[in-house]
Amino acid sequence: MKRLFILTFLFSTFLPCRLLSAQGPQVEASPRYRLLQVVELSTLQEKINETATEGYRLVGAVPAMGGTWAAIMEQTEAPSQPYKYVLLARKEDHDFQARINEAAAKGFRLLPRSVAQGRAKPPQLDLAWMEKSPRTLAVTQYRLIGFGAKMAARSTMNPMLWAETNPLHYIRPQINAALRQGYRIERVVPGAVVVMDKCSVGEEVENAASDPSNRDPMSRYHCLGDYKAEKLQKRLQKEALAGYHLLDFVPYAPTMWTAALLVRAGTESSAPGTARYRYVAFEKDLPELEQVLNSHAAEGFRLFPQSLLGSFQAQVHPNKPPHCRVVMEKAPGMHGECRYRVLAAGRLSDLSAALEKAGAEGFRALGIASFDNGLAVVMEKPRRNLASE
Repeated sequence: MKRLFILTFLFSTFLPCRLLSAQGPQVEASPRYRLLQVVELSTLQEKINETATEGYRLVGAVPAMGGTWAAIMEQTEAPSQPYKYVLLARKEDHDFQARINEAAAKGFRLLPRSVAQGRAKPPQLDLAWMEKSPRTLAVTQYRLIGFGAKMAARSTMNPMLWAETNPLHYIRPQINAALRQGYRIERVVPGAVVVMDKCSVGEEVENAASDPSNRDPMSRYHCLGDYKAEKLQKRLQKEALAGYHLLDFVPYAPTMWTAALLVRAGTESSAPGTARYRYVAFEKDLPELEQVLNSHAAEGFRLFPQSLLGSFQAQVHPNKPPHCRVVMEKAPGMHGECRYRVLAAGRLSDLSAALEKAGAEGFRALGIASFDNGLAVVMEKPRRNLASE
């Protein structure tokens, strides 16, 4: 009887507590993605940093309609350790390289082209988007080498370059000097500048020059012009057979300027019979993009983000669906497949619900692109492990 009384007491005491707890106010979970759209660049930096302190990291930012900027940020796993951001605008009377290196000395690094670029058309290095990770990182130094029309015109005075098809060779001495000092090519901004970086000791530099003779370190790099998709795919495949793979890509580069930058893989990857990188390039209207991405993904290809994301792409016919040129890559040793989802809308706010729904299904935003009449977010979901260890 005593045991029965105790059980009855416990049951009558804790059951109401559980019911009250279940009926009490619930703490609403933070959204996985935060969407920002502002006009002033200074306001954008402020809003990005403010959102970062709440546990978010920048996924992509692009110029959008009405002179605004649109940005998308994703929730991080460690909100107590926020990322930090700085946006530097190029000014003619200031040393842009020095300003970038000043931020780099504080732990900031240039964000990839697929995350954010500038407003200029064709794309220029008019803005330097830089991020500081909460994790301890090696300090990076940057070097900017002029790569504009004046440099090319000056090089035409050299008969050795009259038949040159690689624009980088116009500034071969400057690039080789930097490569010998431990720099690597980070990106090429056609008609403007070559961006090179050098990490402090302790961080592996995958793309460092490896010419044993040290006579021409730049031979490690190749570049291609701006081609239509069919020709671009053939050229990329040809370069891949020679042991090169894609390092950077500029959508809609000016005529006669480099669009694709390639780097030679390690000597062990150049042995006969070694598996090579593979590429597909295609052009499709935006409404068809998701289907075509997934058809190639089923064969093991992944989107090369720089070919689509991080920039504004003007349309020839603004009243028609945006026309996209896309590059996908299959690396040696990569297995399995991904799935892609492409979300498009006229305003960033219209994508919020779809982003959260796709995120709950396991998709992650790779970045954002803008067109004359709207925005597109590309999301990726691995179906299984892609790298064979």
